[in-house]
Amino acid sequence: ETAEFLKKGNYIGITLESIMADDVEQIKLLPEVLSRSWLNTLGTLVSNVFTANGGTGPLMSDANQLFDAVNHINLGVDALDYTSWCAAAAAIMGQVLPGSGRKLGVPPAFLLVPTELYNTARAIEISELGPSMVPVPNEFNVWRNLFQTVLVPDWADANNWAAMADPKRAPSIGLHFLQGQQTPELFTADSPTGGAMFTNDELRIKIRGWVACSVADHRPLFKANVP
Repeated sequence: ETAEFLKKGNYIGITLESIMADDVEQIKLLPEVLSRSWLNTLGTLVSNVFTANGGTGPLMSDANQLFDAVNHINLGVDALDYTSWCAAAAAIMGQVLPGSGRKLGVPPAFLLVPTELYNTARAIEISELGPSMVPVPNEFNVWRNLFQTVLVPDWADANNWAAMADPKRAPSIGLHFLQGQQTPELFTADSPTGGAMFTNDELRIKIRGWVACSVADHRPLFKANVP
């Protein structure tokens, strides 16, 4: 699989009027705001993997979409509940490793949901109750506290959800940084005789980083596109 580096960045302008108004405490927060925006950008790149091409993900080198019910066996249509979560877990653990015929055998470590499904996901994660979600003798939640719910605010569909194995055990989605530079660069243009400071009395703080997002393997991933 391949990926291309993207240059991401932006700037914030601080006017001379803001400085003269003594908004120093607000100005001090701007580098932190820019750094936080970088983390949001990385999160969006990863979340877009799950929503690309109508929710089937990018095209893989085997000429199939990332999420494919037939060729990759990692796409479902069931709404999120205890039973569908167990089915997704079984699908990931049952994936066959290429060249060996052995099963992956790695359980999902993360349940990714939009804001609308957060309560449902957390109930599955921490509840002691079993599939029926009501007290039943000798029935209990075998997945209790064995995975982590991850909220994905970028997802607009209120019903779709996904599961992912621990990338340390089964790598799937990767972020790659140019020359290993994981933190973005911050620049300040403050010369009074050049740029926006000269033309507009505006001091600019710029953030810039290079990142590539790729999918290494479909097997540790499962997606549910709920009708």
